[in-house]
Amino acid sequence: SREGRTENDVNSLRLTAGRSLGEDLGLSATWYRVDDNSRATDRVSDNYTVEARWSIAPDLRLYQQVGRAALDDRREERDSRSWLSSTYLYSTIYPWLRLDLSHQNRWVDQEAGTGFTFFRDTRGTLTVAPSPYIHYVGFARWLGNPTEGFIARNTLGYSPRIGTKITARISGTQYRDTQLDLTRYTACLLYTSPSPRDRTRSRMPS
Repeated sequence: SREGRTENDVNSLRLTAGRSLGEDLGLSATWYRVDDNSRATDRVSDNYTVEARWSIAPDLRLYQQVGRAALDDRREERDSRSWLSSTYLYSTIYPWLRLDLSHQNRWVDQEAGTGFTFFRDTRGTLTVAPSPYIHYVGFARWLGNPTEGFIARNTLGYSPRIGTKITARISGTQYRDTQLDLTRYTACLLYTSPSPRDRTRSRMPS
């Protein structure tokens, strides 16, 4: 019977165990259970995840996750099983050049809502800062779940050196989303200076 149940009646339990295998390698395993007995929901999910962390070099880190999930939806009378693979690579090529990459794949035997749908997501972020005053960030994302699409964002910023207590930043962004068939350009000027209260405090004797 669903009578007497509250709108939000969710219980969760998480257990994690980890081990370091030297200075550059670490492993961990996690079990996470969510039991949702809310009035509008009646489902239990179990997630098992194994993660490996590897510092390939001082400026190159790799994370690999593999997960298995099981869903028992008693209200909808359906079960689902899924596998999730996630790979993350963080690299600092030069002090002024950084590249981050990630890729995720989820396979399910039956689609059953959030966390139990087919999913494929690849992302990349390039950060270039040749000087303290100029920076560029390029972001690209490719989706394949189930409708393919591509998102790209490029941002170029310039922070002129006006003074130690005055800050200005000029930035421009180009954004493109093929799923929404959207292209957008934005520009921003940010200018900050000390408030009258700050200037008064700076003149007060110590």
